Amino acid sequence: MKRTTNFSLEDKEYNHKTSDEKKLKANKKVTIAIIYDNLEVLRLLKNILCEYKIILYSNVDELLVDLEMELIDLVVIKCKFYENECPSIKEHILKQNLELPIIYISENEVNWNCLREGVDDVLKKPFDSRELIYRVKGIIERKKIEFTDELTGAYNRNFLKKRFEEEKKIHKKSRKVLSVVFLDLDNFKKINDNYGHSFGDKILKDFVETINISLGNYGEVFRYGGDEFILLLPDTTDKKALKIVEDIRASIKNKDYLIDEERYNLKISFCAGIATMDSYDLSITELLKKADDELYILKGAAKRI
Repeated sequence: MKRTTNFSLEDKEYNHKTSDEKKLKANKKVTIAIIYDNLEVLRLLKNILCEYKIILYSNVDELLVDLEMELIDLVVIKCKFYENECPSIKEHILKQNLELPIIYISENEVNWNCLREGVDDVLKKPFDSRELIYRVKGIIERKKIEFTDELTGAYNRNFLKKRFEEEKKIHKKSRKVLSVVFLDLDNFKKINDNYGHSFGDKILKDFVETINISLGNYGEVFRYGGDEFILLLPDTTDKKALKIVEDIRASIKNKDYLIDEERYNLKISFCAGIATMDSYDLSITELLKKADDELYILKGAAKRI
């Protein structure tokens, strides 16, 4: 059976996303692989989980091939496949250093030993569609909490390493461009000193929200530490990365902020260093150093991108 994939057509060039569009597309970043040998069940599962990007497979081999190129967040698999192919799936996940949650669907008696073998949840047919949705959402939320900065909602530093390795593997095979941007807010200590840390926290959260709106589905933002943030931009040239940075700067320019119920126009600015991967042997540390070096030069020259 031929594998089918849901997709949407959209402009490949970078363009500005509104807040509402960002919210509508948030779940589309989550990709769920479904492996089943019954076409009707595949279609049913796809309809139940329609708010996510779904990739349908008729066998495990197709999934193992695609794990080299696709970013899969969750696997829903029929028990027959998992029981028969368990060693190859586990071996591949360990070899690729993937953290891949698995939901196991059983048509007969549940083999609870699978929970010790790496399965995250088990459903026995027949099941209520809402039960599947709740369990999928639960796994995704737990995964999100693990990799999210609690204050700002950006991804955290540990997740950056994982995502970089995933993207590097994909871009090495496709020979596409991968860029990172190092962002550093200017004079953030003065904001904390003058207006308090609570207001400083609001600035950080607002900055991340602004970045997410500007990025849309074209990249991800990570809090690197303090007032430093990293943008990971797959399939993005340095010129396109610069357009994204300019859009972020335009969005925060002349913003109004409430301080003790008084509205103030604070000038929030930042420095940005852009680095594009010219060698697929580079580590995340080496690529970030290139971006940080550019940022340092710009700061020293009192310039702003």
